[in-house]
Amino acid sequence: MSTNCRIILGIIAFVTVVFVGIVQIVYIVKNSNILALQRYCIINPNAKGDLSIDSSEGDISWYIQYNAIGPITSIYIMGPIPIGLTTGPLQVALCGAPTTLSCDNSILGVIQGTINNYGGASLYPYISAIRYHPTLYYLQINTGTFPLGEVFVPLGVICGTQE
Repeated sequence: MSTNCRIILGIIAFVTVVFVGIVQIVYIVKNSNILALQRYCIINPNAKGDLSIDSSEGDISWYIQYNAIGPITSIYIMGPIPIGLTTGPLQVALCGAPTTLSCDNSILGVIQGTINNYGGASLYPYISAIRYHPTLYYLQINTGTFPLGEVFVPLGVICGTQE
């Protein structure tokens, strides 16, 4: 094979590799925000609603209707649950201790809110971890009667997404 053929084949191979790389980058960038807003259903006999995790805005919001439980004192996202266990560590306190954001119980039977940082730090690492393995996380709703959790809801059930 002549030197010119080798050069041409080398150029074609190089262009092909560059083209495939560009296509992959475009695909990743284009699809990175397709599921920017992920909503997880809160389904429990005593509480229903959703927990929304927005990876483009970097915030977490919740809307929960509850009954048959006392006023909500705190809401936590717990996890990841280690293999072989049924509970995990506190990841993010949405409202109540240890945060300074109190749980707004002003509307009877409804609690809602949004946070965009946790202790002054970005929520992006938490959002990323939860979105990568949602089944390893759960929502824990605490009340005065049950300060260590009255309602536990796994985050595996997706209610919807939004571009």
